[in-house]
Amino acid sequence: MSCGATHEDASRVGPLTALALVLIIGKADRSQCGKQIASYLGLVPLEKSNNCSRDLHSLPRALGIRNALVIVRLFHLLMLGLLAALIITFGLGKLAALGLIAVAALLPYEHTLVRHNDLSKLNAAFLTMNA
Repeated sequence: MSCGATHEDASRVGPLTALALVLIIGKADRSQCGKQIASYLGLVPLEKSNNCSRDLHSLPRALGIRNALVIVRLFHLLMLGLLAALIITFGLGKLAALGLIAVAALLPYEHTLVRHNDLSKLNAAFLTMNA
């Protein structure tokens, strides 16, 4: 399977994103390339391996890309609310509140990168912005 990615592409992933991917996916040799990882995460609707294909049960596949992006936005709003509740509940202070404000400021930009009819900046939105 041809991946089309280079070493320079991998260097754009930040350490926190890399750690999250390792914790979620496991060993790097589990997949031959990034396309299989994206398939595992449900970011592409069909996985092809060993000349076989199987449908994946993902939000974009089940609901369509436009509706999946709406759900992502709702999940991000829920995340912001839960983080705010965490900060208030545990009295985490001004630094945590500033972090929440920074995240809240970056989310709208992240959502402008990906459109239902243009997924070309998906990597920038998902991997680079989350790092």
